[in-house]
Amino acid sequence: EIGGVARVLGYRLNRMAARPGQTLLVTVYWQPEAVTDRPYTVFVHLYYPSVGSIAQYDAYPGVNGVYATTAWAPGKPFVDIYPLSLPKDTPPVGEAQIILGLYDAPTGQRLPATGQAAGTKEESWVKLGNVQVRP
Repeated sequence: EIGGVARVLGYRLNRMAARPGQTLLVTVYWQPEAVTDRPYTVFVHLYYPSVGSIAQYDAYPGVNGVYATTAWAPGKPFVDIYPLSLPKDTPPVGEAQIILGLYDAPTGQRLPATGQAAGTKEESWVKLGNVQVRP
């Protein structure tokens, strides 16, 4: 669960390995838990601990960002797709993590994540899975 606002029901990746210049599509199945007083932004990162974020995508939820958390229908699941484009100079790190969360764009404050796949309190993200980053 992310901040009492949403639950990730599942995810799907269009590929389990990616190379520099390729785009990884991350499909996320969301369960809204609450409507928020401010619109939160989704972040999805391809992350490797010693390198940091290799690729990232930040946007409001919904196709073209049109389903803000301020308009969510609690209990009504929806699907969203996030593209992660690997830069041409991406190092071949091997296994990298796909992480996801919600944050307040004006402050940068992430909502806390809980559950088996949650990162630490400081990280405030949910680990979706791993992808091989190849040369």
